[in-house]
Amino acid sequence: MNPAWLTFISALGAPIIALIVGGFGVAIARRQWLTAQNRLKLDLFDRRLSVYEQTRELLVRRMALAQVDAKEINEFAIKVRIAKWLFNPTMAEYLQEIAKKTAEINFIQSELEEGLTESRRKELVSKQRERKEWLDEQLYKVIDGKFAEFLHLKHS
Repeated sequence: MNPAWLTFISALGAPIIALIVGGFGVAIARRQWLTAQNRLKLDLFDRRLSVYEQTRELLVRRMALAQVDAKEINEFAIKVRIAKWLFNPTMAEYLQEIAKKTAEINFIQSELEEGLTESRRKELVSKQRERKEWLDEQLYKVIDGKFAEFLHLKHS
């Protein structure tokens, strides 16, 4: 072998090793970044799923009991206030609408227990029925579709 050739190979050895090791470092850093991104997605999914479950629970309890305790409605309304950060403004408004209509059913029920004229009673019963039907429709036809885009996990 030629001593110049040996010197040339020796001189290239360190940079080649540095490139190989550097390449592994970049690959490891990329995997760590992907792992962190997937962890963020999972955390967000868990928080969103919790809101979904709480919403379904409220709707199921309203259907089973005809009314939900005011304390439960307030707790739900407080919890869904975070929805504007977990979802989008439209979803946050939707969840607030569920809380509002559930509370309205209770308010109407308390009014119905007072002495009312027959026409006022019919008006209130009609309003209460509309809200109950709207909430029942959310439970059976709407809620899963509303949450679907936020609860769909995609693998990257």
